Amino acid sequence: MLDRDIPESIWQQYIKKRYGKKYRIFRDEIGIWSIKCKYGFIQPYSIVKSELVAILTYKTARGINILLNNLRLEQAPAFRISQRGDFEVCIVLAEKDIKYFAKLLAFGHKRQITEKQRQILSEQLKKARAIKNNRKVVL
Repeated sequence: MLDRDIPESIWQQYIKKRYGKKYRIFRDEIGIWSIKCKYGFIQPYSIVKSELVAILTYKTARGINILLNNLRLEQAPAFRISQRGDFEVCIVLAEKDIKYFAKLLAFGHKRQITEKQRQILSEQLKKARAIKNNRKVVL
């Protein structure tokens, strides 16, 4: 089986089903769910080979060099650079190494709250909405 034989609906939902509960995800303009990280996002690269691609954009070329040097010095798990520009780099990584790259690339984790914290937050939100609705417009 090749990646081209996989239905489009599976590609679009892959990240959401696999990582939606742990990481902060969003849907891009073409409908594929992606993991948000500090300098870009992570998308599926090959479902058959269990590979992901990190598409990272930096403000300077120096930022890319620092990242790549850190990956080499820290003996990072296997990765390859599929595309590199002046301010953007695409790194292909194995899905089994996602925990290592999650720390390095600062993935957005979902906030874990207890039931008590949830109640406190909902009460605060109700108070804020009540104050907003009772406010009078001053001209």
